[in-house]
Formats: sequence, C-alpha cells, structure tokens
Amino acid sequence: MTLARRLPALAIALAAWPAFATGQAAPDLPPPTRQTSPRDSSDTPVAPQAPIRILAPSTACDTPTVRRGGQVDDIYWTNGPDNARVTADEVDHYVDLNLVVKTTGYRPGDCIEATIQADDGEDVATDVRQIVLRGRVNEIGYVYFQAPLRRHTMILR
Repeated sequence: MTLARRLPALAIALAAWPAFATGQAAPDLPPPTRQTSPRDSSDTPVAPQAPIRILAPSTACDTPTVRRGGQVDDIYWTNGPDNARVTADEVDHYVDLNLVVKTTGYRPGDCIEATIQADDGEDVATDVRQIVLRGRVNEIGYVYFQAPLRRHTMILR
C-alpha cells in the first residue's frame, strides 16, 4: 500500500511568459571564498560572505512587473526539508511542495506572477478555479513560493 498521492494535472502560467522550459536543476552556487587579484595571479583571500539563498521565500507583491527581455528559464516543484526537486508525478504530501521560478532579464525586486490551474479547466482545489501567486525576484533571479498549496484542499484526480 502506498501513501503517495498523484499530483493533479496542473498548468502553471506566468504573467510574462506563456509556457515554461523543463531544463536541468539549478546549479549549486557556493559562496565565494577566494578571488584572484587583477594585479597579480596569486589568490587573495577575501572575507567569507553569507551565501545567497536561492530558496529563501520570496516577498509577496501586488502588481506583476512587465520588463522587456524578462523571461522564465525554468520552473519546478521542490519538497521536503532539503527542498529536493520533484522529478516524479507522485509525492507523499502536496502541502510541503514549493514552487521555484528561475528568471533572467528581471531585476531584484521585480514582481512575477504564477497561476496554478487544472489542465481540464475544473477547480484545482475545493471551490478554487485557480491559485494566483506573486513574488519578488531575488538577487540572482529566482522566485521561491514556499508551500503555496498549504492553505488549499487540492482536488486529486
């Protein structure tokens, strides 16, 4: 007997981009700890910097930003305490799913909108036709929606 739940067939639309690519996972970006001096070829130690957290929850916003050249490079679900990328169509719990949007051409603080809806046009959650999410782009071009389905009772088909 399995406790896994099949993810509902969802369409995710972004305000400035009608479809999304399903590329590879985002690369890990370790914090810089050494840099090469422009005057010589020796390594010069620099003060340790706090790493930029790709998956820090994005701040909510009201109005999506329309920016020429802004585009979505990748969009994917993560889950669990380590934010593992979801690669199957089944998960144990939908309440701890997170939505990650990787962008280019947007500035930090720009507002991105994502709409979650069922492929068949029916309600995606109890009495909810679509779930609209808005979040701000971080310093490296990511928007992270933490547990956007938690407040909904999803309709699993």
